[in-house]
Amino acid sequence: MMKQVNAMNEDRPLQSEIRGVMLYDGACPFCSREAAILKKADASSRVRFVDISDPVFNPAAYGLTREEADAQLHFFDGEGRVSRAMDAVRAAYRAAGIGGRMAWTGAPLVRPLFDRLYRVFARNRLRWGARLSRRRPGG
Repeated sequence: MMKQVNAMNEDRPLQSEIRGVMLYDGACPFCSREAAILKKADASSRVRFVDISDPVFNPAAYGLTREEADAQLHFFDGEGRVSRAMDAVRAAYRAAGIGGRMAWTGAPLVRPLFDRLYRVFARNRLRWGARLSRRRPGG
């Protein structure tokens, strides 16, 4: 689902070379890992990554409440349209130049499954991440 939002960047105007802004949860080990993969793939640094767990993060600058920002991944494209959940994952991968890795999750036969799985993941990501951290040596 896409919606137009005029809040691409809370401190500076959107530059034409920016492909998008990804809001992710840095407190979530899974989300942080995915953001790191995308940052590495985005050699031209055209995607801006915003950690919603940062105390200075202002969800209102993106037209969101704290609860909305926490509930799912958000990706704002270069024109300010917002994608959420699995649509945001696919959009972020495309913007980073590796869209083929996730494109198949949007195929008509599997899309409903991946959209549903994402919702389950989003609700449980912090709990699952905490369990994973406890199982790791030094975690």
